[in-house]
Amino acid sequence: VGNNKENLSSVGSAGDAYRFDCGRDNASYTIRTQSGDRALYCKETTYTYTADEETISNTYYHWDLGTLKNNDHSDNGYDWVIEEVSWFSVGVNTTAGYGTLYSPVALEQSYDRIKAYTGKVADGVLKLTPIEGTIPQNTPVIFQYLTGEENGKVFLQVMGDVEGDAYANNGTNGYLSGQFVTTAKAADASIYTLQNKSTHGIGMYKYNGTNIKAFRAYLPYTAPAERGALRIVFDDVTTGIEGIEVNDGGKTAIYDLSGRRVSRMTKGFYIVNGKKTLIK
Repeated sequence: VGNNKENLSSVGSAGDAYRFDCGRDNASYTIRTQSGDRALYCKETTYTYTADEETISNTYYHWDLGTLKNNDHSDNGYDWVIEEVSWFSVGVNTTAGYGTLYSPVALEQSYDRIKAYTGKVADGVLKLTPIEGTIPQNTPVIFQYLTGEENGKVFLQVMGDVEGDAYANNGTNGYLSGQFVTTAKAADASIYTLQNKSTHGIGMYKYNGTNIKAFRAYLPYTAPAERGALRIVFDDVTTGIEGIEVNDGGKTAIYDLSGRRVSRMTKGFYIVNGKKTLIK
């Protein structure tokens, strides 16, 4: 909306009634008064002042009621409308090849644009389980980008809500989580996010930022010992963090393919606790 979008003033009086009327394109709804002659909209105002002998103009926005004529208003601003959404845009990084998502609506995967996974920590790694078909609403996922990128986004078809048990582990230690509002990270919160670091590659790294972003998945996790990163397991094949050093007192047994035990992994295949592991 522009400047001041977080501080839009209130409009109208207590007891005012509003209704949703079909817009001119018959695909959207205008928010208007019950009488129908005024519509709620975001008004544009330019404020000009002088500082240090320089004239400065700032544009800001606030709520207002515009007078309607022929289902439109002549005021300088923007209508607020409710529109049906058929496709949901998801930001992708085609270089990294992976991303996270927390969607308020169910999304279809049938166009093979992404492959989504739910995840939880087990045996010291983040184990991901593939979602077959529709991605349920309100479910935090890590996804692999496949194809169909357009200007940094892929578009997924919006589906009806997936019936069944709702995702019950949001905010639980060791499970992927998400939120719809960007919030400040608590000072004592232990959060891991999907990151692509130049030294170690894709992985879940300890997040030291100040805000937890909306519509993304993150991992609240308090490790038994201080850990800066977690390896990720896709379909029983581990994509680890290149160059990660395992400091757990020797509890994790790592061998290269020649049978030598190692404590540090770079790119390639390893045997980790008896399982073949690929470090990308």
